[in-house]
Amino acid sequence: MLNKRILSAAVSASAFLLGSSGIAFAQDAIDEPFMGAWRVDGTLTTKFENYSVGGNDANSPFKETGEQFHIEFDVRAEQDISPFETVRMSAAGVAINESAYRAPEKGFILERAGFEWEKGDATVPFVFEGGNTFAFFS
Repeated sequence: MLNKRILSAAVSASAFLLGSSGIAFAQDAIDEPFMGAWRVDGTLTTKFENYSVGGNDANSPFKETGEQFHIEFDVRAEQDISPFETVRMSAAGVAINESAYRAPEKGFILERAGFEWEKGDATVPFVFEGGNTFAFFS
């Protein structure tokens, strides 16, 4: 009889990158009172897994057994340049992968990245977007 046991514990470290309090990467200019600081937030999630088999290993659905872990990240940054102009960036993926079942590669894996520039006070208002597609980047 196959006795499989999966132990999964998730520890979430919310507000890893200074949370919603934001951090000032740019100085406020006196001539530009609407220029604000970058607002940065994100999450960092650590997952520990243990795969074990009781009985014949050949009958196990898990090729790799034992303890494994991975750390996922999600980071977002935003800055209001003026009341009508905003820049947003985001990135998500796996910071450290030591699990055979999270992804085939080990180490750092960028899975999603995005950029958006919205300018509503231009002669022709526009939004420029790039990325934000779930993909494996090489």
